[in-house]
Amino acid sequence: MPEGASSSGRNQKRPKSSQACSSCRKHKTRCELLDGPSEGPYRCHRCNVLNISCSFESSVFAPPLQQSPSPTPLPPRPAFLPPPSRISPPNISNTVTPENDTRSVKLEDLLPLPPKPWGFVKVPGGFDWLTTPMLAMQGITTIRPQLDEDQLIGDVNASLANILSPESVNSLLNIFESIYSPWLNLQPDQEGDCPMLTLARLLVASRHLDSVTRAAVVPHLQKLTGEVLYRHLFNPIPSPKSIQAVIILSLWSPIGGGAQAFTRDGRLLIASGVSMAMNLRLSEAVEYVSGLRSDMKKDQGVSSTITSDLEDAMDKARLWLCLMNAESMLCIGTGRVPLSRRTELDLTVIDSKSYDTVESARDMRLSLIGQIFEVTETGLRIHFSSEIDQFYKEVLGVLLKLDDLFRLVSPLPVVVDHESSYFHILRIYHHTCRLLFVQHCLHEIRRVVIVDSARQNRPWYIVAEYNGVNIAMHWGQEALLLADDILSSTISQPESNQLGSAPDNFFAMVCFAATFIVMCKISVYRRNGEHITGSSDGLLAKVIDRLLLAACHPDHAPAKCAQLIRKLVATYEARTMKYNKVPEHLEPQAMLHNISSERTSAINQEPESGLGMDGQPPHFDASLPSHGVSLDLNRLMNSDVMIDSDFWASFMDNLSTDVQYGEGVQSN
Repeated sequence: MPEGASSSGRNQKRPKSSQACSSCRKHKTRCELLDGPSEGPYRCHRCNVLNISCSFESSVFAPPLQQSPSPTPLPPRPAFLPPPSRISPPNISNTVTPENDTRSVKLEDLLPLPPKPWGFVKVPGGFDWLTTPMLAMQGITTIRPQLDEDQLIGDVNASLANILSPESVNSLLNIFESIYSPWLNLQPDQEGDCPMLTLARLLVASRHLDSVTRAAVVPHLQKLTGEVLYRHLFNPIPSPKSIQAVIILSLWSPIGGGAQAFTRDGRLLIASGVSMAMNLRLSEAVEYVSGLRSDMKKDQGVSSTITSDLEDAMDKARLWLCLMNAESMLCIGTGRVPLSRRTELDLTVIDSKSYDTVESARDMRLSLIGQIFEVTETGLRIHFSSEIDQFYKEVLGVLLKLDDLFRLVSPLPVVVDHESSYFHILRIYHHTCRLLFVQHCLHEIRRVVIVDSARQNRPWYIVAEYNGVNIAMHWGQEALLLADDILSSTISQPESNQLGSAPDNFFAMVCFAATFIVMCKISVYRRNGEHITGSSDGLLAKVIDRLLLAACHPDHAPAKCAQLIRKLVATYEARTMKYNKVPEHLEPQAMLHNISSERTSAINQEPESGLGMDGQPPHFDASLPSHGVSLDLNRLMNSDVMIDSDFWASFMDNLSTDVQYGEGVQSN
């Protein structure tokens, strides 16, 4: 500030309730006004002395002059603040904008800009006071920490340099881009630097480090990622790339964190991502794209401005669709209702007819996965009250839609030239969703029909008929065929490296199918003392080996799922061996009673057969990774969870081994 600015008696100190001009605000200096306007527009004293432009010149708003007894100089201010040596939540105030800057408002800031779903109109904090007035007022009256992205990048780079060498950082980022990024189905090689996104990618790809390096690196990398994530979660205006980082962290848990590792719920993380996206109004991006396309059709031409806006809007629309797909994957079958809801525009905004390039192939997967989850979520909301006609029609409608989707999905692995193995996974997604829906239908029928079956003194699955067709038996057969196909598709996945890079919840889907088969086997043996015919034993053995081959660490999701399947199979085998030795004079009903009474104790005993990954008896944790289809061993061993043993015994008696999978599953 000029020397005369503080000594002149004519100059009055600006009260705190007044605004500073943008230049003084930028340089964090005192902003004083002259006693009266000179010829021309208003200028603050500093801008007038320095002969520079002042934001008051272009404003119709003239800040009021108030008298002050004497100008009080500000206390001396250091030239710079040393950057924090370590990023941590308590130090977040180091990058917070001062209170004067946060509360200051220019009249121009309140005027609306051309509408964009992610362009906010301009009060401190960036909130649109026209569409979200109360949120904007809260932003004005509340000191909200503003994230200094430049300083954050510097802090992260400095901390990261103490954890990984630049060569290791580049190598891990390349690994993520090559085998993990295709699972998100976003466009490749997105530009821009975001510390949160970089850390999320590094944390996931760090599982490919050697065991010694991983043990030394992952705890520090996980701590740094958590600290930066803390900042972004509480940032009122998040960046799209920080939302992408949250998606990544919700789908892949860190591996090899040692004592620093902790169990986290991916559903809660993805819910935070949805909330961040709604703050950014990404949910409106699809509608914005549709509006731009309509404008282009009306104008019969494409301007450079509209083209640029359309590309930007499409990237944000893809991010929103990816976020919804991730939330659906993590919530489906868990009883948790996703926060995001798909609209008709969401299902049609992407052209999924072409797969000639990597970009179009990813768009196709993004669209098809969303459609599969949308149809399944619709089906899981169907409940059987008393009108079986209405229930059956609704169920049939969902099954037909799934048939149509499977017709689209089935040939893609062999006809697509780009990232074809990722299309192979669509088949498993489809069959898992259909299996969840069929099991839901069986549960709904049993819940209602069991009352009539008790009154008629007949099994519920015999009573459950519609137009002369035993729908319980029909759907039960389809469920078992679906589970078999899920396991065989997993085993036939061409590349182990890509299978190991799948999101954690994918392995929970495979584990659900395997558990379904084992529970059918246990129920049938419990009722009839017979084994299920077919190749289920071979499928279970091979899928265990396949999952262990895909695992890169005992904490990796496929290794945990393999141990759960192995535990279930060993428990089943231990039971059959034990009860094959029951004396012949023992009545069948007594044998069944013994099996039932010892069921709980049997599942808590370590099986005599089966070794862990290290060649030792497995120390089994019954809980799956905290994602998606949650399975509890004690609940699963209760045969009622998979309907009941009487149903499966009768079902196996009527099972035709030559029924083709296409019947009731594929569209002709």
